[in-house]
Amino acid sequence: MRAPFRFPDDLLALQEAWLRTYADLAQAPADSGSTVLRRRLIALSGRLCTHPYWTAPTGWRAGGVELRRAAAAAAAAAAAAAAAAAAHSPTAAAAGRETSCTSRPANPPTEGGD
Repeated sequence: MRAPFRFPDDLLALQEAWLRTYADLAQAPADSGSTVLRRRLIALSGRLCTHPYWTAPTGWRAGGVELRRAAAAAAAAAAAAAAAAAAHSPTAAAAGRETSCTSRPANPPTEGGD
């Protein structure tokens, strides 16, 4: 098994921004004026391709896919952490108690059936 790639934080941040921009562009309606998103995607692509990390002997082919995977995993972990934090907030807990469909009865039945 090959050792995992170690990417600089700024390169990971660039790839995460590229993934977010690409997702935003994919979700944008055709008539929404997506020029800003397309230009941002092009600029981020240029910055990704010319990052000093790629001048190392391993090059783009060796790490490009791994960079995209690492950035997607980091973005997913951040989204999961945000969702977990929101679910554990006092406001969310109170809302969950009000709308829970798995609530228990106030007086559970006893084994004797009394």
